[in-house]
Amino acid sequence: MAGETSNPGRLKRAIFSSANLPAAIAFVVLLVCALVADQRNREVSDQLARADVLAKVNIIRAKLEGNITGNLQLVQGLVSTIVTEPYMGQQRFAALARNLFEQKSQLRDVAGAPDLVIALIYPLEGNEKAIGLDYRKTEAQRMAALRARDQRALVLAGPVKLAQGGRGFIGRIPVFVPTAGGGDRFWGIVSAVIDIDRLYSASGLTDPDLDIDVALIGKDALGGGGELFFGGDNVVAGNPVTAEVQLPSGSWQISAIPRGGWPTAPKNEWLLWTLMALAGALVVLPILVAGRLFGERQKNDAELRRLSRRLELALEASGIGVWEHDLVSNELVWDDRINEIYGKPADGKTRGYDDWALAIHPEDFERAKADFDSAAATKGPYSSQYRLLRPDGTIRHVRARASFFQDINGRSKMIGAEWDVTWDVLLNENLVRERRLSESKNAELNMAKARIEHVALHDSLTGLPNRRYLDEMLAETTKPRAAQHCCILTLTASSRSTTRSATQPAMHCWCMLRKSSRPASAVPISLRVSAATSLSC
Repeated sequence: MAGETSNPGRLKRAIFSSANLPAAIAFVVLLVCALVADQRNREVSDQLARADVLAKVNIIRAKLEGNITGNLQLVQGLVSTIVTEPYMGQQRFAALARNLFEQKSQLRDVAGAPDLVIALIYPLEGNEKAIGLDYRKTEAQRMAALRARDQRALVLAGPVKLAQGGRGFIGRIPVFVPTAGGGDRFWGIVSAVIDIDRLYSASGLTDPDLDIDVALIGKDALGGGGELFFGGDNVVAGNPVTAEVQLPSGSWQISAIPRGGWPTAPKNEWLLWTLMALAGALVVLPILVAGRLFGERQKNDAELRRLSRRLELALEASGIGVWEHDLVSNELVWDDRINEIYGKPADGKTRGYDDWALAIHPEDFERAKADFDSAAATKGPYSSQYRLLRPDGTIRHVRARASFFQDINGRSKMIGAEWDVTWDVLLNENLVRERRLSESKNAELNMAKARIEHVALHDSLTGLPNRRYLDEMLAETTKPRAAQHCCILTLTASSRSTTRSATQPAMHCWCMLRKSSRPASAVPISLRVSAATSLSC
C-alpha cells in the first residue's frame, strides 16, 4: 500500500521537477508559435481561397459586362438610324433590327416606343402583346423609362417581367431627334430586351461545373444598395467575395462563395501540425533529455559533494592525506594533511619533487625512491613506509599507498595517500621490547623452578634422590608403557652411629621387569654400598 501511494507522488515530482522547466518553457513557446503559425496558415489559406473565388468571379463579371455592353452596342446603330428616320414604320424597323439578330447576341427583341408607347417591335411574332404598351402606365417599367428620358442616357432595368411573357433585362435608350430650330426633341425610347437565361448561360452563371455560388445584387443597375435578383441569401450572408459589374448605366454587385461554404480548416492543416509536432519534438526532446541529464548531474553533484564531505571527514578523522604526482613534470599536489605531515604550511601551493625527497630520512631515501620508481616504471601499485625528518627535527614514520593512472590529456600520474604511523611504530617497538623482557623472565622462572624441583627431590647433604623422588618414580611405574628395566634403590641405615657423617647407608636395588602382557615382577637385591657407589640394573 505504501508503494502504491508513493508512486503517484514520485511521478508528480518527476513531472514537475525543476529539470523539466526549460523543456516546459520551450514547449509553451513552441505551442504559441504553432498557434500563431496555424492562425497565419488559416489566414493565408482563406486568402488563397478568396483569391481563387475572386478569379472565377472576375471571369463571370467580365463576361457579364462584355455580353451586356455588346448587346446594347448593337442597338446603338439602330438608334442612329431612327434619329435620321424618325417616322419609319414597322417594316423598315423590322428590316433594320433583323440584321442585329444575325449577330451573336443574347437579344430577345427590340422595340421602339415613340412618345413612350411601343409601336415598333422585332420580332413581331410572339411579341404582339407588347404593341401599344404605355411605359407611363406600367408601374414596373415607368420609373426606368422616365429616368432614361430625363437623364438623356441609356438605362438598364431588370430583371423585369415582360408583357409578352418571361423575364429579361431591358436596355432603354432615349432617342432625341433634331428640330428645325437647331435643337432636338424627345422622340421616344428604343428598348433592347436581353434574354436573362441566355445571358446567364453565356456568362457562365449556370455552368453545372461551376464550383462557386454566385449572387447578383442591384436590380435596375442600382449597385450594391439594390435588390438581390440572382442567387440565394446564404451567399450574401456567407462573407462572400464581391466585385462590381460595370454597366453602361449603373452597376451590379456580384458576390460569390465556394459551393458548400468556406472551408473550416486549411487543406494543409494536418501537414502543418505534423511538421510543427516533429519540429517541436526535435526541439523539446533534446531539451527535455538535457534537463533530465542536468537534473541527474545536479543530483550526482549533490551526492558527490555529500560523499566528498564524508570522505573529507573520514580523512580528517583518520589523519590520512591525499597527494597527486605528475610523472612528467614532477609536480606534486598535496592536501592540507600531507602538508601537516611533512611540516609544510597549508598554503595550497604546488610542491616539487625536492619537497618530498629532502623530507625523507637519509637512511630511508634510497629504499623509498626505489619503491616509487619501481611502481612508476611498471605502472603498478605503490606501497612504501619510511621516516620523515621534519624541519623542526622531529622524526615521523609514514606509510604510503598509490596507484598509477592517466588523465584525460594522457599525462601519466600517481595518486595516493599517506598517513602518520609513528605511534604504531613506537607501539610495535614497545611490544617487541616487552616480549623480549617477558621471554627473559620466563627463562629465569624456568631455571628457578628446575632448581627448586631438584632441591625438593634430592638430599641436601649427599645430593642423592630422596624418598619423594622414590614415590614419584613408583607412581610413574604404574603407568602402562613398553617393556623396560628399572632400578629402585632403597636406603637403610646399617650403622647405629648417631652422627650423619658416620652413617653408612645400605642400598637396596629393586630391579623390576615390566612387560605389557603381565604384571611387573620384582627381584629384591640387597647391596652394601658406599655413598659414592652408583648402581644400575
